[in-house]
Amino acid sequence: MRFLKALGKFLLVTVALFLTLNVVLLGASWLLFGPPPDCSETSPSVAYARSLSQETLAQLYLDMERYWATEKTPYAIGYQLGVQGEFVPEEFAQLKARKVRPEQQNIMLLGCLDEFVYLQFDGFSSDSEHATPRRIVLQYNVSSYKIGEEILWEEGNSQRPHE
Repeated sequence: MRFLKALGKFLLVTVALFLTLNVVLLGASWLLFGPPPDCSETSPSVAYARSLSQETLAQLYLDMERYWATEKTPYAIGYQLGVQGEFVPEEFAQLKARKVRPEQQNIMLLGCLDEFVYLQFDGFSSDSEHATPRRIVLQYNVSSYKIGEEILWEEGNSQRPHE
């Protein structure tokens, strides 16, 4: 019986120390690196993506499709700012993107751990039978397990499509 009480106290202290350590490390990372970026629907990155004109988005789609069809990106992750001297190609520089990944057909505008703001490019298929509409979809974090999406550009629409 004494053994079980001692084991219970030991486990309680261990869990308390673990939780305290996590809080301390989280606080220290915020002090050193600042709070994590905002990848929500109200973030500056989402507002910036929404502000892009239909002409800019149409050109962005054509540039990304060209890279998808002809370029082999340097790594599986694509072009990424600040990684081994890599750069984001000139066509995408104005976006200040974190990653440009033609093979995955997306551009990461912002990201931290498991929350991201993406521009997803649909319709790069040469298979007309299974082709999806040619469009750019903005994706952002709504909650830990939910991603919000809205179509920013779709071929043939001169107006911004509705969500």
